Amino acid sequence: MTTTTPPTSSPTETPTLGSAAEAKTPGAAGDVIWQGTHRPTIWHVVAVVALIVIGDAIFYTSVDLGWTAGAFAALLLIATVLLNPRLVHSKAGIVLTVLLLGLCLSFVESPTTLATTLLMFGLAALALADRPHISARFWTWAEASLMMLVQGFLRPLIDAGIALGSIKTIKLPSRGREIVSTWFFPVGLSLVFLLMFAAGNPIIAKWLEPLQWFEQINFQLPEEARIALWLVLGFACWIFLRAAPFFVPPERATKSTARTPDEVRVLPALTPETIIRAMVLFNAVFAIQNGLDLHYMWGGGKLPEGVTYASYVHSGTHPLIASALLAGAVVLLAFPSNATEKPSRWAYLLMYVWIAQNVFLILSAMQRMALYVDAYSLTYLRIAAVVWMGLVASGLVLIVLRIMLSKSSRWLVNANILALIVVAYVSCFVDFARYIADYNVANSRELGGRAVALDVKYLGRIGTSSLPALYKYHATLPVGSAKWKRTNRKIEQLEKQLLRRKSDWRAWTYRSDRLIREIKPNAAPKTPESTGRNSKKQDLATD
Repeated sequence: MTTTTPPTSSPTETPTLGSAAEAKTPGAAGDVIWQGTHRPTIWHVVAVVALIVIGDAIFYTSVDLGWTAGAFAALLLIATVLLNPRLVHSKAGIVLTVLLLGLCLSFVESPTTLATTLLMFGLAALALADRPHISARFWTWAEASLMMLVQGFLRPLIDAGIALGSIKTIKLPSRGREIVSTWFFPVGLSLVFLLMFAAGNPIIAKWLEPLQWFEQINFQLPEEARIALWLVLGFACWIFLRAAPFFVPPERATKSTARTPDEVRVLPALTPETIIRAMVLFNAVFAIQNGLDLHYMWGGGKLPEGVTYASYVHSGTHPLIASALLAGAVVLLAFPSNATEKPSRWAYLLMYVWIAQNVFLILSAMQRMALYVDAYSLTYLRIAAVVWMGLVASGLVLIVLRIMLSKSSRWLVNANILALIVVAYVSCFVDFARYIADYNVANSRELGGRAVALDVKYLGRIGTSSLPALYKYHATLPVGSAKWKRTNRKIEQLEKQLLRRKSDWRAWTYRSDRLIREIKPNAAPKTPESTGRNSKKQDLATD
C-alpha cells in the first residue's frame, strides 16, 4: 500500500516574480506583494488592443471631449470587472463599481477635470477593493490608490518581465530558450533606445542609413501624435485592466505595543482643571468675535471710524477658518474618546458650546464671502472657498459626534473623507460656469446690480455655458459702443466653440445640446458688423 506525501506549500501562497518556487502570503508585514496568482492572460492583451482601437476612433482628431469619453471609461470599467471578477465579491467593490458607472454618466452631461480625476482614483481604488484591510480604512485606501497611480507605469514593465520569464516554459531546445530569455529584453530595449537617439542625433541617423531599406517600400508610419496616443491608452488601460498593484500596504498586526491615537492619555498639561479653564477662556474670546459679527455684519451696525465695510468683510475670512481648524485640533487632543482620565461633565458642556461657536464662526465666514461676492462678483475659487468652509463645519460636527458616540479616530477620518468624496462626486454633475455667469450678469453694475462692472473676459474663459448670460448682457449695451463690440467678439468666440462641438458627434454632450436649444430663439444682430455671428446662429439653430 502506497502513501502520498502532501504538498508542502499552501494553495493560497502566491509565487513571486523572482522565482516560481518561492511564495509569500499576501498581507504579511513588510512583504512586497507580487500578484503572481493574477497573471496577465491573452484576454488582457485582446482587451487592451480593442480599447486602443476604440480610443483611437474616439479621441484622435476629436475636437473636444464629449459623451464618448464617458463611454470609453465605462468600457474600461466593464472590462476591468470582467477580467477581475474578484473585485466585485465584496460590498465595497460593488458600491464602487456602481458609483464609477454613475461617474461615467457625468461625462454625458459634460466632461470635467474633477470627474476625470475622480474616475482615475476610483479605478485605482477598485483594484484594491478585494483587500478588506485596505477598503475598511478610507485613508489607507486613498493612500494605496495614489501609490498605484504613481507606480502604475511600472506595471506593464513588470508584466513584461513575467512574460519573459514564461519563455522558459516554451518547448525549445535548451540552448534556444537560454538565448531568447537572456537576450530578448536587453537587445529589444537597446534597439528602441538606438532609434530614439537616431531621431535626435543626425550622426547616429547617418550610421543607420544603410539599414533603412524599408523606406524603399511604400510604407508610411502613423503620425507621432497618434503613436503617442496609442502608448498612453495602452499603458493606462493595462494598469487598470490588470488591477494588480505590485505593492499594497500590508495588514498590520491587530495587537501592538504601540499606542493608537485612541489610546493616548490626556496630555500632562491638559488636566481636567486646565481643560475647564481653557474652555471658559476660549468661549469668552469667541463670544467677542461672534458678537462683533452679529452687530456689524449680520445686524448692519455702523462701523467705527477708519474701518471700511469692505476691509471688515474681506480680511476676516481666512483667519476665521484657520481658527476653526485649530479649534478642531484642540478638541481632538483634549477630548480623546478612550482616554483613561476623562474631563468633567462641565468641560464637555463648555466644549459643545465652543464647537457651536466655531460653527457660527464658519457661518459668519460664509456670510463674509457672500457679501464680498455681492460686491466683487463670483468666481470658481470663491465657490470652492464656500464649499471648503462647509466641509470644515461638517468636520467640527463630526468631531462632536465622535466624542458623543465614543467612536474611534478611524471613524472620524472615514467620515470626513466620505463627506469630501460625496461633495466632489455631486459637483461633477453641477454646471458651475452657468451659475457664475448668470449671477455675475444679474449683479453687474451695468444692469443695476451692486457688484463691479462685468468681467467679460472671465466669462469667456469659463466656457460656453456663459453664452445665455452674455446674450442678456449684450442686449442691454448701447449698440456700437466699446463694451458692445468687446462682448460681441467674446460671444463669437464662444459660438465657434459650440459650433465645433456640434460638428463632431464624438464631442456631443447633453449640456451643450441643451445650450444650443436654449440660444436658438436669440435675437438677430443689430448691426451689419455682426452678420458673421448671425450665420453662426443659423448654424446653431439647424438640427
